[in-house]
Amino acid sequence: SITGSIPTTLCALGHLVSFGISFCGLSGSIPSCIGTIPSLNSFYVNHNMLTGTLPETIGSLRNFVELNVSTNVITGTIPTSYCDNAVFEFFDISLNSIDGTLGDCIASWTGLKYLVINSNSLYGTIPNTMGNFSTLLLFLVYGNQFSGYNQYNHCGILIYTVLIYLLYYGICIIINTQEQCRHL
Repeated sequence: SITGSIPTTLCALGHLVSFGISFCGLSGSIPSCIGTIPSLNSFYVNHNMLTGTLPETIGSLRNFVELNVSTNVITGTIPTSYCDNAVFEFFDISLNSIDGTLGDCIASWTGLKYLVINSNSLYGTIPNTMGNFSTLLLFLVYGNQFSGYNQYNHCGILIYTVLIYLLYYGICIIINTQEQCRHL
């Protein structure tokens, strides 16, 4: 079992492509120097006890596609520098204490496949552009304080999310998505 904090010496590994230590009880904050590793494309530190905020510097990484900091004690907001990252495919910040708005910047994440932001303190509206994501497979937002959620724009995503959830738990059902959309 690995315990303690993420050492800043990790940032000296200039050719590090992927970093993942999950379910280990890591504590402390995520070092901001993580965003100085030019080759880093994925960072998984889910299910630990990390505190602090999301590092602003990750937004400057041009090949960074996967972030999973779920199930920690992360606070603060989604850094605006993340708006500049058009290559995010997997973004999971669920089960933390992140607040603020989702913002329209995620519209630039055109290759996004998984957006998991449930169980935080996010508020505001979900951008209508979410219904235009052709690659989005999973979109979980429950457990926040969103308002004005336009169910019709997101109906396909909601139905698909329900199917993934049910399939994950071994439940098999048939849903007529068009009929379901009319009744939302």
